Amino acid sequence: KDFRFHRRVTYPIACNWKVYADNYLEGYHVPHVHPELCKLLDMDAYETRPQGNNILQVSPLKNKNSIYSGGDDTAWYYFVYPNTMLNILPGRMQINQILPIDATHCQVHFDYYYTDQALQNNPTLLQEDLDYSDEIQAEDIGICEHVQRGLASKAYDRGRFSVETEQGPYHFQERLKADYARRV
Repeated sequence: KDFRFHRRVTYPIACNWKVYADNYLEGYHVPHVHPELCKLLDMDAYETRPQGNNILQVSPLKNKNSIYSGGDDTAWYYFVYPNTMLNILPGRMQINQILPIDATHCQVHFDYYYTDQALQNNPTLLQEDLDYSDEIQAEDIGICEHVQRGLASKAYDRGRFSVETEQGPYHFQERLKADYARRV
């Protein structure tokens, strides 16, 4: 499809860039943190598929009357190691990049692209999508900043990965460990 660039939105976040990546790579927080997104996605059919430098998360769209109706009615969330994400819904694509600032801060660029057909079929799509995305991002920022504070707690030591729900973060962390080991 022919996507055209619309705009960039940048979010400063008080968390390590890897915390943000981990959050992106697991879907189990969606029902608890993103009520509107949960209405859109079929979480029972949500899949995570790690492979090489990439991790694909895919879900059929549950709400066929959303601003994303049309196309193949599937949400594709594609992570390209180490810090790039493509969020693809019918008529819309975001390319996001996580940029580390320091050990406890990062920023994320959201570049929005739309198809001409999506714009012609729904002239209010742009603002609806930007508002929807901004709401989801605000929720993710909140959870990521809470996780960052938790990691700094004296009570935190380390955790274990859930085999069922954290294939994405596990794959990402294993890639990081391997890269770090090659550099020392």
